[in-house]
Amino acid sequence: MDIKEFRNNNNREGKKRPEYPDEKDGTVNYKIYAVIGIIAVVLAAAIAMFININRFDIKKYIKPIYTGANGYASVRFDIDEAGLEKKLSGKNPDGDTQYYVRKFIESISVHTDNTDIKNGDIVKVSIDYNALYADKVKADIPHSEYTYKASGITDGAVVDIYARINVAFTGISPDAMVLVNNEWEDDYLKTLTFSVNKANGITLGDTIKVTCDQPYEELARHGIIARSMDMSYTADMLSSYCELKEDIDKTVINTIYSEITDTIRKETADATYRMLFAATGNTEY
Repeated sequence: MDIKEFRNNNNREGKKRPEYPDEKDGTVNYKIYAVIGIIAVVLAAAIAMFININRFDIKKYIKPIYTGANGYASVRFDIDEAGLEKKLSGKNPDGDTQYYVRKFIESISVHTDNTDIKNGDIVKVSIDYNALYADKVKADIPHSEYTYKASGITDGAVVDIYARINVAFTGISPDAMVLVNNEWEDDYLKTLTFSVNKANGITLGDTIKVTCDQPYEELARHGIIARSMDMSYTADMLSSYCELKEDIDKTVINTIYSEITDTIRKETADATYRMLFAATGNTEY
């Protein structure tokens, strides 16, 4: 036997390559790998579901409520407590779960530092809550701050705030004075106060300026767009002292004299108790 033949015989008689359970007839059995892959995906999905089961977008349960006119608005946040409670409680909550869900919801506080908000503004919102109660109900809130764009703010109501402000002049010129009375019944408008540039020593014909003490911006923050913040009034109906005899109106004097005479006659029509009649018996008295 030559060396070449020896080598060929040695190769034929050598150890066979071991067969693996995933091989059959020299081919790979991919079914096992497919099953393993499916199991891995299911496990990953289950883990993700477990992690995210109580993670939710709390913004869906928060609604901004605006007060004031566009550009002057403030905002408070209304929490959908019923929807949030349903989300956290599940289908058949026990007594403890119901208790802690309620306590957690009560602990939630939503606020912002933005003021004088207008449509299009970016509002930054902060959410505070009791972490212990959140842990009890497994509420996972990934972000305690968020932003949103303001919209839906109205332009406010244009109001003549002097429509129900009664301005009255009293006294006699040149020593008259002015009184300002707020007759509004609206809960906010009736709280407005007013000042005058001259309260007393008013002369017939003087023009008095009345000004609202609250600034325009303050009214706008309550949804009131004031048509005017001040108003002028003329003291044109005042009585005045007569300083010169030429200013005396004789017609007025005659009227006064006539009224006096009529009053005397009325009061003395019955002559029975006149003192001079009793003394003299003369009915002319």
